[in-house]
Amino acid sequence: MCKSRKSFSEYTAVQNGRSVLSAKSSAELKAIGCGTVILQVRTDRSWINAKLENVLHVQDLNKNLFSLTAVTARGMTVTMDSEKCVVKRGDHVVATGRKQGKLMYLNTELSEECYAAGGDAELWHRRLGHVSFSTLNTMIADGKLAGAPMESGNVCEVCATAKQSRKPFSSTKEELEARESARKDTAVCSDVLGPITPISKSGHKYIATFILMKSRYLTIYPMRNKNEVCAAFQNFLKEIRTTARLKIKVLRSDNGGEYWNKSMKTLCDDKLIKHEFTVPHNPEQNGIAERTNRTLVEMTRCILKESGLDKSYWCEAMMTAADIRNVLPNTSNQHSSPFELVFKRAPRLDHMRVFGTECYAHVPKQKRKKLDDTGVKCVFLGYAKQRKAYRLLEVSDGSIVISRSVTFAEAPLVKVPRDAMEGVFDITNDNDAEDINNEGGAEEGFRTPPTRPRQEPAFRYEQEFPNLRRGQFNLDDFEADHDSLYCLHTEDDDGERAVTYDEVMKSKYNGEWLHAMGSEMKSLEDHQTWTLVDMPSDKKAIGCKWGFRIKRDPNDSIVKFKARLVAKGFTQRPGIDYTETFAPVARKESINAVAAIAAEEDMEAENVDVDTAFLYGDVEEELYMDQPDGFADQPTRIRSACWDKNSTYSIVIVYVDDLMIFSRTKDDIAEIKEALRSEFSIKELGDLKYCLGIEIHRKREKMIVMNQRAYIKRLAEKSGVDKCKDIYTPADSSAKLMKSSEDEYFVAKYPYRELVGALMYLATSTRPDIAYAVGEVAKFCERYNKSHWVAAKRILKYLKTTQDVGLVFNGGIKGELVGYADANWAGDLDTRRSTTGYVFFFNGSAISWKSKRQPTVATSSTEAEYMALYNAIQEAVWLRQLLKDLGYENKGTTTIYQENQGCIALAKNPAYHTRTKHIDIKFHFLHEKVESKTVELEYKPTDEMMIADGFTKALARANTISSSMGYA
Repeated sequence: MCKSRKSFSEYTAVQNGRSVLSAKSSAELKAIGCGTVILQVRTDRSWINAKLENVLHVQDLNKNLFSLTAVTARGMTVTMDSEKCVVKRGDHVVATGRKQGKLMYLNTELSEECYAAGGDAELWHRRLGHVSFSTLNTMIADGKLAGAPMESGNVCEVCATAKQSRKPFSSTKEELEARESARKDTAVCSDVLGPITPISKSGHKYIATFILMKSRYLTIYPMRNKNEVCAAFQNFLKEIRTTARLKIKVLRSDNGGEYWNKSMKTLCDDKLIKHEFTVPHNPEQNGIAERTNRTLVEMTRCILKESGLDKSYWCEAMMTAADIRNVLPNTSNQHSSPFELVFKRAPRLDHMRVFGTECYAHVPKQKRKKLDDTGVKCVFLGYAKQRKAYRLLEVSDGSIVISRSVTFAEAPLVKVPRDAMEGVFDITNDNDAEDINNEGGAEEGFRTPPTRPRQEPAFRYEQEFPNLRRGQFNLDDFEADHDSLYCLHTEDDDGERAVTYDEVMKSKYNGEWLHAMGSEMKSLEDHQTWTLVDMPSDKKAIGCKWGFRIKRDPNDSIVKFKARLVAKGFTQRPGIDYTETFAPVARKESINAVAAIAAEEDMEAENVDVDTAFLYGDVEEELYMDQPDGFADQPTRIRSACWDKNSTYSIVIVYVDDLMIFSRTKDDIAEIKEALRSEFSIKELGDLKYCLGIEIHRKREKMIVMNQRAYIKRLAEKSGVDKCKDIYTPADSSAKLMKSSEDEYFVAKYPYRELVGALMYLATSTRPDIAYAVGEVAKFCERYNKSHWVAAKRILKYLKTTQDVGLVFNGGIKGELVGYADANWAGDLDTRRSTTGYVFFFNGSAISWKSKRQPTVATSSTEAEYMALYNAIQEAVWLRQLLKDLGYENKGTTTIYQENQGCIALAKNPAYHTRTKHIDIKFHFLHEKVESKTVELEYKPTDEMMIADGFTKALARANTISSSMGYA
């Protein structure tokens, strides 16, 4: 007997039902209904679903009642002792109970919670990744799920748009043979999905799938590159051997290079695995893998589309889809699930939840204060691997949370607008699995969390977490090899940083942008860059796109709206569509060296911009391009492209289309500009004050100051640290940054890579004092957590505090080229690699510096210092040649200071050492430069202003390095 109507999955109201006598009050209670109840009951090893039929509904009961007489009448046995009772069917335990007071209580969840977790058939359809209605009805009929069967006429709009495909062909002979060969679960087939765009939040763009050919049990591994397949297969072998005690004997795959290679052959030979390859262009021979991939992608599309999450969460969705697929029955297994066949027990489904649903995770008391909230709002991202817990996305800070104590608030299905019914993500594969007709693990251990029935979402993703969207996706298209590490990308509502043509047309600056596009098209026509033609039938046009940027002055005021039309060169084929490309780009070290010379000589300096510099070149190959948005829709044949033909030397620094001209008199500069004007259309920008994002201040007492105050200020404002308290060191000397674990990494909300890219630009331009700190945070761009984000923000706070600091080139100081080199032995806690640091001064000003992790592990501090010294001497040789080309030949030796006497002795000693045989080439190069007096090594201990020390470790006082580098 049951007291709650909500506990019934099937229910029939009755009139004049049976009467029950209350033991407490002796009152007569009436049964008002009868039906079926699904309970979760505890056996001796796990929780299972139990289907109880003919249960009476007596709403005035205080407790639900379970009749042992009815149990024994069905052929089961009940045994009791002083502490517990056990219900058995034959030798199998089907339920257990415990004694509490004078009564026995069945070990089960409350009926209300159990049914809330069960829900109706439509909710289960969504929880199980939009499984087919036929499979769902089979599970309901078998008692594995609660709810009324889905009617055959029901149509799920998400399924209709995400699973649409052509009608299948019949099974081939090869496919039938493949099924027959998999009589035992010792054969596995594999395939690779991808590249998938956009790149996932964790940096993956491929998926390796491994399917046991008999049970169809699926295991997937996200990958950043295809060459990780061998490592994924090795992990699969370990995992399936440990969890299922299966030894793989056969691997079937296609002939892709990721499978046909030496590493895979060696692995298969070592494990005594027969590797079978399909015949080229016959994907049907690997039909199980191909069909499984199709099912996996369809389910991923469905759950990702319904969730409204950003496209880049496809990896989380696909991992969840794989877990769901393993617990679903399929026809090839006689309606048993892959999980059941592999692990010999029925899977639990009570913990399944709708992907992307809102939930609340419990905060352990160790991580909160007395009055803090005990729960945190999250979004459900799937099931934790190798843990009995859920994988969640914390809304407040974008971090990944692993928790087993979760309250879910599953909302009803939200209809997706018709205009949003588009592909969720793009997958490029060599083979299309749509024509293949071939049917292709959530572990138990935690109970069903309570579910709150609700009608509307409790919060809007768009407001509280901008990367989570419901409805239409408006993401930019990402290329497969896109890397956003090296520059800061921001997007403002006013259209200042417009990315696409459509955004330009909607921004408040659309008039200015249209004028800029018109100017660009006029320049292209004036230079006869293309000719409008009819497309030859044997040619293919490449696409093009607009690039938009606002140019600002040192005061952050808008100077110019720039629109540039670029061909999508990444679609060209090297050796066919082009051979070599070139654009002049001056190194920052060259600019600094010229600035030091200009300060000493008190030279004049002006800035010149070449209009549409990329049009001063001829294209020898025959190329065709589509016309841009907003202009004629007819293919064009490209006639010219971009390169700088020549440049006058006196001194002229060329950085693509930005020119910095240095000369002793204004007349000389005027003569150079006239020569340039005869070849190019140039724009005179006056005295050199701002170039390449660097502010240049001339003090005519032979002094030049370079800083990036406006850039730092703008960056601090955009990142929200402009109001933070001042910090006087770029890194915490006591902090130790380490690689994140699989379950710790940050996603979504924080633009970590963009911030690190902006900091790298500053570190390589005018702020050598942050070089080490930036190098440390840059190591974690692939996988970062909150500690890394805090460290990156600290650097920005330090820059905000010291935004007026910059490089000073003092012409009043005469000096030779001098260097400092240092190493921090085994300072990287994850890899135990050492860090190289060096800095070079010319005329007392820093012109070249580097802080870099060494490529190999050094076995001693001397070896680490030796490798750092080798890099420093390489730079010294290059700088000496640069200064010679600029008319400042250094005929004497270049002094490099080192703090390791063992390293200095090793470099000066011509004898061969066994300790250097693994760095033999470096040893000979270094010794040769010391022997030829190109460089001279001198000892300088750390406590005597060893400046390079600040490039290998975090110092307690930043001014130690700043005060000795010519800083303003």
